[in-house]
Amino acid sequence: MSTLTAPLPRTSPQDVRVDPTAVAGLLAALGRLDRVDSVMALRGGKVFAEQWWAGAAPTDDHVMWSVTKTFTATAVGMAIAEGRFAVTDHLVDLLPEDAATARALFAARREQGFLPEMFVDVAAAATRLEALEVRHALSMNTGHTRDTTGRLRVAMENGPSWTASILAEPAEHLPGTHFHYNSGASHLLSAVIQRHTGQSLRDYLTPRLFAPLGIETPQWLTDPGGLNTGGWGLRLRTEDQARFGQLLLQRGRWGETQLVPAEWVSEMFTAHSDNSACEWGIEAIQGYGYQAWKCSRGDAWRADGMFGQYVVVWPEHDVVIAVNAQMEGDMHQILAAIWQALPDAAFG
Repeated sequence: MSTLTAPLPRTSPQDVRVDPTAVAGLLAALGRLDRVDSVMALRGGKVFAEQWWAGAAPTDDHVMWSVTKTFTATAVGMAIAEGRFAVTDHLVDLLPEDAATARALFAARREQGFLPEMFVDVAAAATRLEALEVRHALSMNTGHTRDTTGRLRVAMENGPSWTASILAEPAEHLPGTHFHYNSGASHLLSAVIQRHTGQSLRDYLTPRLFAPLGIETPQWLTDPGGLNTGGWGLRLRTEDQARFGQLLLQRGRWGETQLVPAEWVSEMFTAHSDNSACEWGIEAIQGYGYQAWKCSRGDAWRADGMFGQYVVVWPEHDVVIAVNAQMEGDMHQILAAIWQALPDAAFG
């Protein structure tokens, strides 16, 4: 469990020039939605609204699901800045042992008739694997048309690492040409971090990110080989999420320290993928950066997790909004409620 060493400063909506009526409307709208646990909204780094529902409390931590991916991308940018690897490096070069296992797995499956007919051209599929770069995993442009974590149960039962099993999933398209949301891509990034820093994602980020933000030893799931799951499994409190969002809003700066290169935050919040064919609604078709989603409103971006975890970063209004939910329906109702309750006119 994470522990906040010093809470974020609190203020009133009026003090940060936010319409209090709009804030009341936001809290009411979120409270009417199914299983929203908490919200925290900041402007200028100060909390101007927060609410917990249905027995939830500020001390509770939550599984971040795919919000985890944005933390993984942040770690990648920090490691790149340290010279550990480059965004255009090939994954087969960065993960040579797993790549060799993946090639053998692919060949064995093809011989046993387990691959779709489209992969009769083994050489073409192998070329796609060799072309896969760090930036393709970051932008969900690996060339796959399905999530490559689908065979991980096989990996757990039969021995190959999750990393090798993901790499062994043949892609239908060349990397960089086709967007498909793929948690396996995020897990490959975790493997790259561990191999090239000698530390797990959590251990790597603890002195560089978590400790400076006041988040102590958060929990993070690991795969059977000891890798932190790159695409899900980090546990944080709502205020932890808000701090992370504020860091990104400040382009990686916290106090007097540049924790994350500003250029990297800009890259994370640049649309590297065209996700306009995604069928998850208007909030899923605005563009995809490096493990982050472009929102339908203004210049807002977000970390986005299943069941309704969000870290919304809204530079236009100097606003960060963190939400935790356990919603089983359309979780984008949360974003719709935010946009409706907080029109541009709500900010002075």
